[in-house]
Amino acid sequence: MFHAKTKKLLTVLLVVCLWALSLAVVAWAEEPIRLIVNGVEIQSDVPPQVINGRTMIPARALAEALGAKVEWDAAQRAVIVTALSAGGDPAVLPSSSESASTPVPDTTSPVTGPFTGTWDTDWGTMRLLQVGNQVHGTYEYNQGRIVGTVSGDTMVGTWSEYPTYSPPNDAGDLRLTLTLDSDVFTAKWRYGSEGGWSEWDGIRQ
Repeated sequence: MFHAKTKKLLTVLLVVCLWALSLAVVAWAEEPIRLIVNGVEIQSDVPPQVINGRTMIPARALAEALGAKVEWDAAQRAVIVTALSAGGDPAVLPSSSESASTPVPDTTSPVTGPFTGTWDTDWGTMRLLQVGNQVHGTYEYNQGRIVGTVSGDTMVGTWSEYPTYSPPNDAGDLRLTLTLDSDVFTAKWRYGSEGGWSEWDGIRQ
């Protein structure tokens, strides 16, 4: 009788353990893979995925975060990535014959601009990454995103937020200007591309 009760108890414990383990595996599997470039989390329509043991990331999200231009050539069935210079023009890269003798720039540490950094703002902490004249970033409120183009001390672009990331209610125009010391910015934002502007200020952490 004692052995029968012990066997039954062990069976129950085993079932409970297996059930708890299955819940943990499901929770781990549902955790999304984040793409972080130079300290800034990059949001993309297609998240990074693990396929056959390899982590695959969307080319457009990564390339644009590093200041490159991405195009799809349907005729060649090719994704064309063009590295851009600080002025927004195609960068001159060494040819295959030159690469043996010419050092290749370290693309893992691109030259960043004054907008790069972490900022305390009216809508929570904002993290921006500037590569060339392109800026990508995020802010805390409603999982916000920022994309823009820099000219001088001003970035002109858009903001967008969860759940739709689309105008007129969850996205709109944004103009962000740095002070001379680049430690403070003043910004104006609005819903969509029409209507009045509201203020949005930030200070570098």
